[in-house]
Amino acid sequence: SAFSGGADEEAFSRVVLADWPAEAGPVPDGLEALTSLLDKSLLRQELGTGGSPRFRMLETIREYAAERLAEAEPEPRTPLRHAEYYLALAEAAAAGVMGDQQRASLDALEREHDNLRAAMAFAIGENLPHMAMRLLTAMWRFWQMRGYLSEGRTIADRVLALADGSVDRELQLRALDAAGGIAYWQGDFPAARALYNEQGRVARELGDARADAEATYNASMTFALETDQEEATRLALEALEKYRALGDRRGIGLAQWAYLNSLAFREEVADGVRLAAETVDIFREVDDRFMLAWALYTQGLILTQARRMDEARDALARSLEIFRETHDISGYAIILDGYAAIEWVAGNRDEAMRIAGAASAIADVSGVGLAERNRAYAQFFPAELLREAPLAEAYAEGQKLSVEGALALVTGAAPPVEG
Repeated sequence: SAFSGGADEEAFSRVVLADWPAEAGPVPDGLEALTSLLDKSLLRQELGTGGSPRFRMLETIREYAAERLAEAEPEPRTPLRHAEYYLALAEAAAAGVMGDQQRASLDALEREHDNLRAAMAFAIGENLPHMAMRLLTAMWRFWQMRGYLSEGRTIADRVLALADGSVDRELQLRALDAAGGIAYWQGDFPAARALYNEQGRVARELGDARADAEATYNASMTFALETDQEEATRLALEALEKYRALGDRRGIGLAQWAYLNSLAFREEVADGVRLAAETVDIFREVDDRFMLAWALYTQGLILTQARRMDEARDALARSLEIFRETHDISGYAIILDGYAAIEWVAGNRDEAMRIAGAASAIADVSGVGLAERNRAYAQFFPAELLREAPLAEAYAEGQKLSVEGALALVTGAAPPVEG
C-alpha cells in the first residue's frame, strides 16, 4: 500500500521487507511474497520495463491497506523508506536527463511519477526540507520536458516555503535554480528573475563562481524575450565573461545562446547568423544535445529573419529530431511555433495558423509559456488573426490534432488516424 502506481520486486523488497520484524520469522523472498499476494487476488501483475513484472493493487484495497499500515506504524517508517527509495531513483535518473541517456531517464521518471508524487507529498507533509529540495532539484527538468510545469510550480512554491536556517546552502542554490527554471518556462519572468537573483546572492555568499555565472546567465534569459534588451545584453555578456574566466566551454555556449536570443529580438540578423553557427558548434563539441536542440531552434529563427527559409527549416528539423528522441513536450510546443513562423513569413498563411493552433494546444497542456514571445521574432500574432474566418478555421483544425498529428504537419510524415 506504500506504492502509488505499482512497483517492481526490487522496490517492494527495499521498501516493504527492509524492516521485517524479527517476531514475524525469517525475511521472505520478495518474489515469493508478491506471488502469495497475487494468489490471494490482492495484487495484479502487469508487464513492466524490459518484460519484468510490475505489481499493482486495486485502489480500494490499497486505501484499506494504507489505513491498516498507519495503525500498525505510529511512526511512518514504511512511507519514509518509500520516499528515500524514490529520492534515490529520481537523483539517479536526473543524472542522465541532460546526458546521452535522456530518453531512458525521462521514461523512468514518467513510469514512477505517481510514486515520486507520493514521496514529495510525504517530504512536504513531514516537513523534511532537505528531502523535498533534493526531489525538486531532481525532478524539475522532467516536469519541464514532459509537460508538468503547472504541477511543478505548485510543488516548488511549497518546497521553498519549507526552507529554514538548517537547509544546506548548496542545496538551496540548486532548489532556487530549479524553481526559477520552472517559472521561466512558464513565461513568468518576474518570478523567475527574483529566484535567480536570490540564487546569485547565495552563490556570491558561498564564493561559488560557477553558480554565480549560472545565476547571471539565468537572469539574462528572463530579459531576453522581453523588451529590456539592454539588460538582457548586459547580463549575457557578463555571464560570458564569468564563464570564460572559468574556462567553462559549455557555459560559454549558454551565455552566447542568451546573447543570441537578444540579437534575434533586436533583429540584428548578420551578427545573429554568425553567432548562431558558433553556438551550435559549441554544443556539438561538448555533446550537450539538449542545448544543441535549442541552439538549432534559435538558429532557425535567425535564418527566418534573414529570409533563408530552406536553411531555417533544416535547422528546425534537426532540432525537432532531438526533441523526438526524448519526447520533450515543451520542445514540441515551441518548435511547432517556430515552424508556424516560418510558414507565415513564407506567405503560407493557412498552414501557419494550423501549425500555430497545434502548438497552442500542446502549450496549454504542458504549461509552457514562452512560445508567444518567440513568435514576435516573425511578427506573427495568431490571436489577432482569428477574426479572419479561414485562418480561424485552420487554427481550430490544428488545435484538435494529437501530438503525433501535429508533428506530422511539419515533418511530412503520414498523419495518424485521429480518433
